[in-house]
Amino acid sequence: MGLKADAEHPRQIEVVIDAWESLRGIRKEIDVSMSNRPRIVRVKFPPGIAHGAVLRVKCPAVAGYEAERVDVRVLIGPHQFIERTGLDVLVRIPITVGEAVLGTELNVPTLHGSMAVKIPSGWTCEKDIRIKGQGVEHPVSKKCGDFFVRTYIVIPAKLTRPAVEAAQIIDSCYREDVRAAIPRSLT
Repeated sequence: MGLKADAEHPRQIEVVIDAWESLRGIRKEIDVSMSNRPRIVRVKFPPGIAHGAVLRVKCPAVAGYEAERVDVRVLIGPHQFIERTGLDVLVRIPITVGEAVLGTELNVPTLHGSMAVKIPSGWTCEKDIRIKGQGVEHPVSKKCGDFFVRTYIVIPAKLTRPAVEAAQIIDSCYREDVRAAIPRSLT
């Protein structure tokens, strides 16, 4: 059973913003109407806003609507290459096969600008690189979460004969079945 909306208990609506928008902050127009007549208000989502945070929004009186306050509950949705869990941030960065085999240094976008991150040779994309204290800052305690870099290998769109031969050479270096621990069935 829901509460009746009043000054003490305003209506609550949920708005989804993506992980990147939650990090950098965004102004967004949202419809707070409860009918088929739109009532658009501009809401400012501050940088670092948390999943589940509630913003109290003043809605001025306009034709057909009285002035009211609406609670906007923020839900943080997925983004193409950014994930967020609490104060921690994870960024997925593509690398080449050669970079995974030979190692490289990547320039990674962080909350404080670009940062050089070293990928050692023989890198397994299953691992994350953790940069302690470089996540989102808690607005009250000022404690910072961590920043993680997760790489994934991108195969060239068009494989040349030398690329195929190089892959065959790399495959010949495996001494054991890489999928030996995987069961034949999950039932």
